[in-house]
Amino acid sequence: MSERKIRKLSGLLLCAAMSATLFGCAGRAADSPLPKAKFTAEEIVGADRFAAIASDTEKKIAAADSAGDGEKARGRACESFLAVRGAHYRLKKLLGDGYKIPSAGISPKSVPVVSGTDFPRTMAAVARPAGNRNFSTLSMWKQDSARADYKLCGQTFLFPGLRIPRLKTALTDRKRAENRDSKYYAADAKDVLGAYAQYLNDGKQGKIKFAPHDRVFTEITEQRSALKQAVGNLAEVNTLTSPGSKDYMAVPTENGGLVMLGELSYSIEVTRKAEGATLRLGDQIGALAAGAANQVADVKNKLSANYLMFVSFYIPPAKTGQPVQVVGAASPVLNSVTNGQ
Repeated sequence: MSERKIRKLSGLLLCAAMSATLFGCAGRAADSPLPKAKFTAEEIVGADRFAAIASDTEKKIAAADSAGDGEKARGRACESFLAVRGAHYRLKKLLGDGYKIPSAGISPKSVPVVSGTDFPRTMAAVARPAGNRNFSTLSMWKQDSARADYKLCGQTFLFPGLRIPRLKTALTDRKRAENRDSKYYAADAKDVLGAYAQYLNDGKQGKIKFAPHDRVFTEITEQRSALKQAVGNLAEVNTLTSPGSKDYMAVPTENGGLVMLGELSYSIEVTRKAEGATLRLGDQIGALAAGAANQVADVKNKLSANYLMFVSFYIPPAKTGQPVQVVGAASPVLNSVTNGQ
């Protein structure tokens, strides 16, 4: 058969396969960074207050999920969370019952930790596996001022089999944990997302070192190779990862490190090379490109699919000499498709 043949590719590309392999493989439960269940008068957010925050957040997100309208959760959700949730709502509207929006994974019984006493504050909590969730969920909120509500800004699953130090509230540090002098940590938190994105792009370790063979790096690398093999010499495949548009969040660990969470944007570009060849992408990409379910997108010169995902990292104390470790991620969600450039 000639190169002018039609080649139909899975329009899920990264999303479905990566979700399955990141979170569907067997393995023992994660060594969770759950903080100790101890509340004192000096705690910044006590048990009752956190339970009220978590319950209200869960209620508002459930209402938004039911309506497919992120505005219903705005009082308890940051722009970064709403952007990712909005991508899920668009796919749900197009694909109907065939698409499942992930649950919020919040437990009012979790023990929260807070980055410090200054504003804006970051609050984190880990929910144990429950219901249809097989993995612990790390959630991070932000509070911009004393009068503002805590808003959920991002979530990741925690990968099984990893050892993560317990989280710890910074009670006496007048600076937020992530704003301390970077000399205390293996890496400056503000530079981690950019460095990791570059590592995903070229596979080379830079100034900031990452523990090798993490699940996100492995799956993105394998999916990129699989897509290139699928299109053969009919098209060129390029991928680009970059930090998301929103700030990272971080809380301290009891050993003097940080656990941080941030957003990554991952784009896949398929550029047709063979004249007369037809490349067709279906499933989610076809639906989003056409604005309707059960559609196929013919690649017109170049098609670009953009995904959003949250990733969490453990940044060890500088004195340990250990690299930064990827400890969790959310399933990537298809955010946009452009075709015909």
